[in-house]
Amino acid sequence: MVTAASVGAKMWFGTRDYSQWIETPLSGANVSAESFGTGGTLLNGGGWQRNSSGSHKTYNFGWRKSSTRQEAQIMKDYRDGVWGDGLIYFQEPLIYSTNVLPAAWADPSQAARGGPSLVPGVTPTVSRQTWGNNYDFRLQNYPIMWTQYELPTGPQTEVKRLFVPIPDGFSLHLGAVWQGTPSISLRGRRVKRDGTFGPSFLIQSTPAYDERVTTQDILGNGDAGIEIWIEKTGVNSAVIALKAMTARLQPEFKAPDAIAVGPWVGGQGNSGCRFDGDVNMVFHTGLDGGQVEYGAQFREVGSWEQ
Repeated sequence: MVTAASVGAKMWFGTRDYSQWIETPLSGANVSAESFGTGGTLLNGGGWQRNSSGSHKTYNFGWRKSSTRQEAQIMKDYRDGVWGDGLIYFQEPLIYSTNVLPAAWADPSQAARGGPSLVPGVTPTVSRQTWGNNYDFRLQNYPIMWTQYELPTGPQTEVKRLFVPIPDGFSLHLGAVWQGTPSISLRGRRVKRDGTFGPSFLIQSTPAYDERVTTQDILGNGDAGIEIWIEKTGVNSAVIALKAMTARLQPEFKAPDAIAVGPWVGGQGNSGCRFDGDVNMVFHTGLDGGQVEYGAQFREVGSWEQ
């Protein structure tokens, strides 16, 4: 079994039902944010351009020519739904120490500029902080916007939950700068391997002036991951304002002090993907049971499917 101390060039990959360590893709993989944009030239020769603030990630991964048939078949099995037909999740090793959250959760203000809302049916508003009164922005590179969700009177009937996978042998380190009225909060819960859930817990608000951007440490304990969402209790209206969120990964045996220190980095993970097409395979030699070069493309869809 692969452990945190020996993962080396491995990537945590799979569905909520079943994830495992696989070989990391080859260097030079195309990992891009894709958004809508249009532009052109005005009659007077000037230019114009419009771009969406929101975007989704696309991935074009390829694996080495000396991969085994079994390794290639594992990828095809995920494509065929052998281990569940839900979203595909993976954690790229190169972003463990930056921010594994998707961009729209790391910087909540994207929802007010065309990105996916974190609360179904509610469009947030934003307020800008100026350079002079935005000490936390200068200290930690936090976004300059506070993003405010106002939930109306009545029970909350629907929530949007973000699933964040935790690789075997790793711990997740969370941080969030937020504030709200007493009946609303940022919540989390563990997702067990058998599909059940642990109790809901409060995601503590990280002081904006703290040198740390993560202040809450969650051991993996063999769980599949955690879910994060905004929750209102009771029937009174409630308001929550968010500035930024951070999630980082490191082996469980390491102290969290170093990885907690800022600055804040924008989200580099995804909200869940689906295969974009089939798994491509090129068979080379028959050595060692056969060597196969294979590749697959993925598109982030999680935030828009919910």
